[in-house]
Amino acid sequence: MFLKADKEQLVCRYRGRLPLHMALTVGQSWSFVKPFVSLDKKSVGMRDPHTKLFPFQLAAIKISSKNLAMLLRNQYTPSEWRNTPPSEKKLEFARARDNQDRRQIG
Repeated sequence: MFLKADKEQLVCRYRGRLPLHMALTVGQSWSFVKPFVSLDKKSVGMRDPHTKLFPFQLAAIKISSKNLAMLLRNQYTPSEWRNTPPSEKKLEFARARDNQDRRQIG
């Protein structure tokens, strides 16, 4: 596996995120993620800078629209999000979903 050949790839960040964070965010299986954890134990204690979650928390989240809602809430303070009208939340959710789709495509 490429990780054993070049362990520097484990700590090489992309837009502030470790490979472990990215793998968990897109819902990779444990068999895919296990080498990341085994070869770089420190990464387990590092929060994802985008979601502010630890890797075990990212792993517990089912990949769905729930993730988009969580990402949106992280852009607002709790009181801002609570006071945001439902129509605006729906619009922001649609934008976030479109952005997520664009990122996954290319």
